[in-house]
Amino acid sequence: MKTKMLIITCVSFLVAAVMYYFYTIPWCFTLAIVASTTFYHFAMRLVVGGIVDGTIKKDIDYNNFWFRQKKWESKVYSALHVHGWKDKFPTYAPDNFDLSKGLKSVIQATCVAEIVHEIIIPLGFLPLIVAFIMRADVSDIVVFAVTGAASGLVDLFFVIIQRYNRPRLIKALTFLKKSKQKTFN
Repeated sequence: MKTKMLIITCVSFLVAAVMYYFYTIPWCFTLAIVASTTFYHFAMRLVVGGIVDGTIKKDIDYNNFWFRQKKWESKVYSALHVHGWKDKFPTYAPDNFDLSKGLKSVIQATCVAEIVHEIIIPLGFLPLIVAFIMRADVSDIVVFAVTGAASGLVDLFFVIIQRYNRPRLIKALTFLKKSKQKTFN
C-alpha cells in the first residue's frame, strides 16, 4: 500500500505540473487542479501518518476517554453494518495490525491510526480554503469541495473501523489475561 500511495502521489504531481504548463487550455487547467488536489491528499496522508507514527509514544492509554467507545456508538455501528464492510478497506501498514505481535500492540495501532485519520479529515478541506483565498472560479471551488468531502468521508470510515474493532480487541486481551491468571493460580 505504501508503494502504491507513493506512486500515485508522484504521478499526480507530474500530471499537475504538465497540465499547469498548458493552463491556457481550459480543460488542462481543470485537470491540473484535479491532479494537484490528488497530489495534496496523498502527500498530506503520507506526511501526517509519518509524523504521528514517529511522535506518538507506543504506550498509548487505550482506556483514555478519547479512545473509549461511547454507548451510542455501538448502535450506530450496528446500523451501518460495520461488521460486514470493515474488512473491505485497505490497510496502509498491515504489519501494525498483525496479531502475532500481540493484542496490546494491535490495540495501540488502532489508536494511532484513529489519530492519523482524525487529523486528516479537517486537513482534507485545506485546498478549499486556498481556493477561496485565490478567488478561484466556482467550478474549481466545487472540485475542491467535493474532493475534501469525499476524502473526509473515506477517512471517517477508517476512524469508524478503528473504533469498532478496538473494544473487541480489548475484550479479547482482557479474556487472555484472565485465563492466564487462572492457569497460574
